[in-house]
Amino acid sequence: MLGSGMGTDDGRGLRKVTAFAFTSTVLPTLSYVVMAPYLRLLGFSPVEYGILGSLTTAASLASVLLIGWLTDRYRASTLVLAALLLESASYALTASGLRPLIYLASVLVGASNALFMIPIEVLVSRITSKERFHYSYTYLYASMSFGNAVGAILGWVPERLGAVLAVSTLESYRYCLLIIALLNPLPASFLLGLREEVGTTSRRSSGVDLHGIILAFRTLGQAFYKLVVFEGVITLGASLAIHNANYYFVLKYGVGSGELGTLQFFESLGMGALMLTMPKLSERVGNPLKTYAYVAFASLPLLVAITYVNNYYLAMALFVARTIIMNVASPLFTAFTMSILPKEHRGKALSLMNIIRDLVSIAGRGFGGYLLSVNLEYPFRITTGVYCVALTYLLLTFRNTGQETSKLSNEEPPEQAHLTA
Repeated sequence: MLGSGMGTDDGRGLRKVTAFAFTSTVLPTLSYVVMAPYLRLLGFSPVEYGILGSLTTAASLASVLLIGWLTDRYRASTLVLAALLLESASYALTASGLRPLIYLASVLVGASNALFMIPIEVLVSRITSKERFHYSYTYLYASMSFGNAVGAILGWVPERLGAVLAVSTLESYRYCLLIIALLNPLPASFLLGLREEVGTTSRRSSGVDLHGIILAFRTLGQAFYKLVVFEGVITLGASLAIHNANYYFVLKYGVGSGELGTLQFFESLGMGALMLTMPKLSERVGNPLKTYAYVAFASLPLLVAITYVNNYYLAMALFVARTIIMNVASPLFTAFTMSILPKEHRGKALSLMNIIRDLVSIAGRGFGGYLLSVNLEYPFRITTGVYCVALTYLLLTFRNTGQETSKLSNEEPPEQAHLTA
């Protein structure tokens, strides 16, 4: 039961956040399954599709450090609302069909992604106790997965809408994006009146406290930076193939938003349901990181198997299964990361992790698009090898995590001095 084992206020706040997480992911997921076939109809090449992804990542990189600082300083719920408004603007620009505006939209998406994820992850840490993080983050990500499932199955709507309105598929996609742009900010109403404990970072300086940010990075500890290295390697694999997967299926099988939505519906629904079993599994294994790595390893044979089939439904089944297995334990990774961070520097720490992730993605997504144009199967095969390296590194580096996790569960991070310019 959601919020079980938590105080009344903790449970009420978490229910608000999970309701927001569910509703706020429905429309962005619909836009995601629409985007690849929409851009294909507009004449975008695989390389251009990869470049759009790189622009999105570059925009996230350019803004993420500021967002981390803002998150530690101000209410996370306010920043999340700003992210939804930026997303709406990006959907409206994309609906124009004009190349320059679509490139601009990809920049806005990058900024909104960072402005959404860092604050929402920090927000959960502010309204729940550290001892319950492995449950709280599981509820957060499971809610997002269920929202993804609803948004994904709605991928059939644009194609049916076109038949009803007697317009082309391209125009139907455009109308769909405009509707999403109008409705996207509404879920923020769930966060109204939410009580969150903002960090103790000093507000006496009016500008960005660069000196304080640098000092904060020095306090984060070796374990965190080892996790950053892992994030960089695992992101390389994801950016080469998974981030361009929709375009892979469009090119190889000629599918539209309905088929892509069905694929994501099953993977999101399955992921959300199985995520709820991960906290108990983590407690049996003894620590969250090993649980995450063991589960993720099981997905690798399925990923490479996708490249050896030529039937969309079989490929879809393999991709759905591999996505669920690879990501179902990811909230445990987030929970462990948050548990080792000083609470007043969590936003800045997540921003640093995002910087590494974005730097890798800028190159990876563009190169992944190039690999698609050379051979459709290369990105998935290379990504399988990269994932294997990343997960092996995680297990070897944190092989003694059982003792570390036990110790961390009984100790709060030391309070840091207030940082000023």
